[in-house]
Amino acid sequence: MYDFTDIEKYPVAVLGAGSVGRTCAADCKLGGNTVRLFDIQPFAEKSLKYLDKTGVTLVGHPKNKYGFDRLGNAKFDMITDDMAEAVEGAKLILVCIPSVAHEVFFEKLAPLLKDGMIVHIIPDNYGSLRLRKHLRAIGNDADVIIGGCGFFAHFQEDVKEAVKVPVYLSSLCQLSSIKVGLRAGQKVAVVAASGESVTEEMLKSVGGSLDDIEVFDVGSMESFGAIRWGRTELDNGKLTEDLMTLGKMIRDEHPEIGAILLECSDLPPYAWAVQKASGLPVFDFISLINWVKASVVQKPY
Repeated sequence: MYDFTDIEKYPVAVLGAGSVGRTCAADCKLGGNTVRLFDIQPFAEKSLKYLDKTGVTLVGHPKNKYGFDRLGNAKFDMITDDMAEAVEGAKLILVCIPSVAHEVFFEKLAPLLKDGMIVHIIPDNYGSLRLRKHLRAIGNDADVIIGGCGFFAHFQEDVKEAVKVPVYLSSLCQLSSIKVGLRAGQKVAVVAASGESVTEEMLKSVGGSLDDIEVFDVGSMESFGAIRWGRTELDNGKLTEDLMTLGKMIRDEHPEIGAILLECSDLPPYAWAVQKASGLPVFDFISLINWVKASVVQKPY
């Protein structure tokens, strides 16, 4: 059984020291966590060079839904090219690498996973399934939670019956709660990485229905291609612009929409932009995580 009460007391292992990995590592460190940053050779020779002296500095004007301000210089507790050293004793492991590198990383990671570890893969792109395949191949039956994709709604029923804690595998688990707050006749706009994959069968497993939603497919956007197909270059500005255009279109052409739900685990960084463009409540994986976290780490008043 998982105990999340003191999870913040354990090290966070960030695997991958590219721009995403370093940003996530710095955010975690500035948030008060013990952070270990790993990269694989030969990339580590450049990506980790001088980080022990310079750290990573986050600057700018934070735009997020929760009002926290994590700016400044982060010096990491460990910088290493030894994956075993990075993950030993960690509770949370963030895999921040392009999907084209999943196989190389997972081959090394699978033997190191132990009971109680939580692995989050950014971007997922079926990485969770690939890691499970590696675990099975080597006979590692560790009790590990692996997640990273809204379409894990397919496995919601199976997983919740297999463990002793409440399970919320997909951002789509929020659908029924969102819908109950809308007026009669209003719907939820589900912004999905693969619109055709949002089926009645999948929604049923999370208490939703196609009758309650309208699906907007971003998988066909050229700017989203880097995320969906694992390309090595992402035009973040263009993707932000395209998603804001979608938000405005939902606002102007779909008066029946009362809220927006971002299905894909790669979309939360754009939630602020979508909300600004649409003027509507926007839910995503982060709103789900914060909701569940609040229930297991209650604080005294």
